[in-house]
Amino acid sequence: MRGIPRNALKTRADFEMLHDAALRDELRPHEVAELRRHWQALLDGRFAYEVDRVLGEDEVPDGDEPEYRVMADEDEDTGEVVRTQYKLVESECSRMHRMGFAALDVEMALSELEGK
Repeated sequence: MRGIPRNALKTRADFEMLHDAALRDELRPHEVAELRRHWQALLDGRFAYEVDRVLGEDEVPDGDEPEYRVMADEDEDTGEVVRTQYKLVESECSRMHRMGFAALDVEMALSELEGK
């Protein structure tokens, strides 16, 4: 096989196959760089915002962005502005977790590709 086919990285086996090819020097440097970007995207995409709690009118959030985010919406019934605090958490629904990877697995794969 030569290169990374478009839409090729759909399963854990796909990632592992291309990773092994990169370690055996069967991929060109720009293809290894592309594989590295895909690994990094798995790692970066593991977080999602979840509702933490509703804040009072003048209440300060529990922390700064990006760990916490506050969204203001108008309540349709009362017309009052409701401020909801969201917290950034690692999501079990992320693509990385659905493929069966842990963050440590992906970080190790990235470190193995350093210098390739």
